[in-house]
Amino acid sequence: MIFACTTIALAFAATAATAAVAEQERQCVLAVAGEAAGEPFRAMVAVASAIRNRGCDLRTVYGVRNRVALHASPALLARATAAWRASADTAAAAGCRYFGGPGDAKYFRRIGFRPVLHVGHVTFYRPPRKEAR
Repeated sequence: MIFACTTIALAFAATAATAAVAEQERQCVLAVAGEAAGEPFRAMVAVASAIRNRGCDLRTVYGVRNRVALHASPALLARATAAWRASADTAAAAGCRYFGGPGDAKYFRRIGFRPVLHVGHVTFYRPPRKEAR
């Protein structure tokens, strides 16, 4: 009886974990769609790579709440999904965790971030270097 209960509990925990991973991946795909919808596939992969570099932390990624993402066509979602999967095996964002469009450049300059890579209309940034003491 104890073995059966333990097996059921483990199966439930594994199912819940799988569902959580699937939801996180769905949110990341929506973020890629929202951030890079009009960009070439290469830029979508780079945006996905930058999101992966953050550890999939979407708190500051507007794209996941963007109207484009929320009303994405099946074709756009398919491209974003393919970009997300392709980004697992690449360093398309050159190790960067931060990115933005042309309208974000002024903000990134003001806070001291430096541009590292441009792909399509997306620029990838690194934070300022910390001074050695």
